Amino acid sequence: MQARAKAFTRLAQTTLTALAISASSSAIAQSSERWQGEWSTNHGQLELIQDGRFVYGDYRTDATFEGVTDPTGRVLRATFTYKDGRKGFATLIIASSNRFSGRWDWANQPPPRTGNDGRGSWSGTKKGAVRPRVTHFSYSPNPLNYWRRTTSRNRSWAFYDGGYRAIARSSNNASTQSVGSASRPQRLSHIPAFGSLPAGYRPRYVEFRVREIDMSERGSLIGTMGVYAYCERTSGLAPLRVFGARPNRVFDRDRNSPRTNNISLRENQGARRFLVDRACLEDRNARIKFELKTNLTNHRRVGRDTIFGYQAASVYLDQMPRAGRSRSDLGFSMASSVSGQWNWDLWMAQDKRLVAKLLNPVMSIEGSIKFVD
Repeated sequence: MQARAKAFTRLAQTTLTALAISASSSAIAQSSERWQGEWSTNHGQLELIQDGRFVYGDYRTDATFEGVTDPTGRVLRATFTYKDGRKGFATLIIASSNRFSGRWDWANQPPPRTGNDGRGSWSGTKKGAVRPRVTHFSYSPNPLNYWRRTTSRNRSWAFYDGGYRAIARSSNNASTQSVGSASRPQRLSHIPAFGSLPAGYRPRYVEFRVREIDMSERGSLIGTMGVYAYCERTSGLAPLRVFGARPNRVFDRDRNSPRTNNISLRENQGARRFLVDRACLEDRNARIKFELKTNLTNHRRVGRDTIFGYQAASVYLDQMPRAGRSRSDLGFSMASSVSGQWNWDLWMAQDKRLVAKLLNPVMSIEGSIKFVD
């Protein structure tokens, strides 16, 4: 009964938190990442990623797009560059959460500053706010590189009549330093979790651990469970190496194992350390992915077994919250009280519909992810 009460308490907390986050997430996206997403425009498709005031992405199938917003986030001044070398300018203005309008011109003309400048109009409608996959860049798009590639005569336009400013996501850290101090350590501003870590910090390992598995019904938990970490690029997934060449599987029980519906895994059993790919960590177009794979059954002596079957839950490093914050809108519910450390939990059911989860047998799993030097 205690296990069932514990699982249902977690279920209620997760559901209520998820509802609260979903209600507020659109407002957050509109204010802080209003340009991010997929746009259908009168001049072709735009797929944009927003990192603070810096916006970049793919334009059509043969061009890149980079720009900077004004402090309000409503005005975006940008440069688009085709693969054949042609370049142009655009000044775009958000009219609502899902529409923009503005003007454009080629790079041999002065950049448009107002709604009356430029060769022609440019308008678009947002089709989705999901972070897209950028594929056209042959270099790493970031605010500092954009400053360097912008000619001196256009910098005052591109950076709003100022020098290089703190336009990355973390406004008070080393990722937003001036060009003159570019050799100093850079903070990974495209990963919010690094906002509370020292500038230049790079972990050597990341530890992915399963601590406890708890069933809401009596029986005996059998099956397998493994933890995995990858570098995800547009070319595919590359697994991160496990320290000590240990197997990814952390749990393996058969029908002959001692019967239990609650299992606590020792650290040397449930934890794996993955060697961090630094190039992947610093590449804004790559993502580090953590995945928990399970194939579990609650074996009963009497009656039919509860078969959860193969399931996988994943979370990306750039989705993980900063210290003192939590998120419940992911496959994992995550909370961080200390920089570089996260506790997570998730629950599984035979039927993934919410009502079925409330009524059917539930399994909850707890663990942690942390950086290790």
